[in-house]
Amino acid sequence: SEMLFYHVFDSEDAEDYAIATYVKGKIEQGAQPGDIAVLFRYNRDGEELLRVMQRLGIPARLEAGENVFDDVSIQQALLFIEYIVDTRREDLLANILQYDWLELPSLDVLKILSHAGRSHIDILQLLGDEAELGRAGVASADQFIAFQKRIADFRAAAVNETLQEFLHRVFEESGWLQFVLRNYDRVSCLQKMTRLLQE
Repeated sequence: SEMLFYHVFDSEDAEDYAIATYVKGKIEQGAQPGDIAVLFRYNRDGEELLRVMQRLGIPARLEAGENVFDDVSIQQALLFIEYIVDTRREDLLANILQYDWLELPSLDVLKILSHAGRSHIDILQLLGDEAELGRAGVASADQFIAFQKRIADFRAAAVNETLQEFLHRVFEESGWLQFVLRNYDRVSCLQKMTRLLQE
């Protein structure tokens, strides 16, 4: 069954109606209403959808609380996953390389980004090219070559594993989980990520 899909709507009203009818269809197919969740970046976005669902007779409630998307570590993990799904996003990769939890040398990252821009080379391609990394003056070429291989492995996992297996692999093997566990707000961050994944 399709777990994730993407669609652009002409208006928020059209989006709310499409989501509500999709949920209604799932319930009619036997899904339990309590097993369905719709996530929003902003809690206010759920208020109109709740009204649409109520008008369609769909049992629903709005649970608003702390926004899990406000945590920087979670934002970074989600952007990292977004990049793995679409490695053409050089803008994301330029930021991702600077994430603390990847533990890549910041001066080398700066040299890579500068060299890629001057030489008109894709950043991802540059990360795996030992000769280009040398021309860029990167001291830790092996770390970046290993990082490019990890990205390739994650992309393969994204299409060959269940969503849960894939996310577990990314959080564990990227260094994100270890970083969060060492971080001062690890319990809060892990609770937020757990809530997000459960929904």
